[in-house]
Amino acid sequence: MKTYVSMFTLTVAMIVATTTQARAQVWSSIASGCVLQSAGQNLASVSAVSGTVSFKAGKHGDIKLTCPVQSVHDIVPGLAYNFVITFYNDHGFDGGVNHCYILADLLRSNLNNVEAGGDLGNIAAANQSFVGRQTLDRFTIETLDFSTSYYWVDIQLHRDTATAACNPTLVGTFVQQQLQ
Repeated sequence: MKTYVSMFTLTVAMIVATTTQARAQVWSSIASGCVLQSAGQNLASVSAVSGTVSFKAGKHGDIKLTCPVQSVHDIVPGLAYNFVITFYNDHGFDGGVNHCYILADLLRSNLNNVEAGGDLGNIAAANQSFVGRQTLDRFTIETLDFSTSYYWVDIQLHRDTATAACNPTLVGTFVQQQLQ
C-alpha cells in the first residue's frame, strides 16, 4: 500500500509540475495601468483601489485604452502565446442586443524602419451573456519576438446608452506562453 500511495503522490506531483511549467506569464497589465485615450477620458471611471476601468455613472460611448507590452520574463522557445483579457460585462448582451461590449487587439510594429505591423489576435466580448468576473483568450497568430518588434494591446469598452443595465469593466490583460 505504501508503494502505491508513494507512486500516486509522485505522479500527482509530476503532473502539477508539468502543468505549471507549461504555462508562463510573459506580460500583464492591470487596466488602470493602460493609457486612456483622450476621446474617452471624460467617460471613464478609473479605480486606483481595484485597478479597473469602466464607465462613469450616466455616461456612454466608447472608451479606448492602449496597453504597452514589455517582455518581463524569459521566453521559452516552442511554446505558443495566449492573449487574455479579464473583465465584467453583466447584462451586456440582453434581448439579442449588444448594449455593452469589450474589444481587444494585440498589435505589433517592427523596431526597424520596415513598417510591417500586424494584428496578432483579437478578442470580442460581444454576442455572449456574462455574469461575474470572466476571462477570454486567443492564441496569437505568430510568435512574439521582442528583439524585432514593439507590442501593445488596444482595448475598446462600449456602452450604448447612459441608462443601460450594463457597465463593461476591464480588470486587465496579459500574455502567457503555454502548450497548445
